[in-house]
Amino acid sequence: MKIETLHNFSLRDVEAIAKTFGFQTEINPGNRPGPGIVLRYESILICVESEIGHDTGGSKKYFTKLIKRLQIKVDQDRKSQDLLFLIIITNTPRRLAEALSQFAEKFREIGFSKGELGRDIYIVPALLYRELIPAILVRILSSITPAGALIVT
Repeated sequence: MKIETLHNFSLRDVEAIAKTFGFQTEINPGNRPGPGIVLRYESILICVESEIGHDTGGSKKYFTKLIKRLQIKVDQDRKSQDLLFLIIITNTPRRLAEALSQFAEKFREIGFSKGELGRDIYIVPALLYRELIPAILVRILSSITPAGALIVT
């Protein structure tokens, strides 16, 4: 019998939401290297990290480890023309958001266009992820949709 954790429940929720928008999903629960779930839609690659139920150990330590894990996945999966996004679901959104700007350059080095909050990196409070993930996915999909076009999945 497989035991589900709070961490895995959040990944399953994101997977279900993403599939309704037509994303292909690759889930990676547990402590295996790489992001918790990877979402693909045409030229979009989204890495989703769930930190629900985890102690991030401080912002600096967290982002340093996260960038190393993402580097491996990005090198394996990303095509050069892919737009790269990151969604972090966390119990401590303010702390991570305040520290993010210190790591923008590192995120750009691994392939993020800006490495900025609200541009290609989204930090979502754990209590609101079910409500915010659909809006974030629509915002990301709009980056490849011509102005005025209807997004149909």
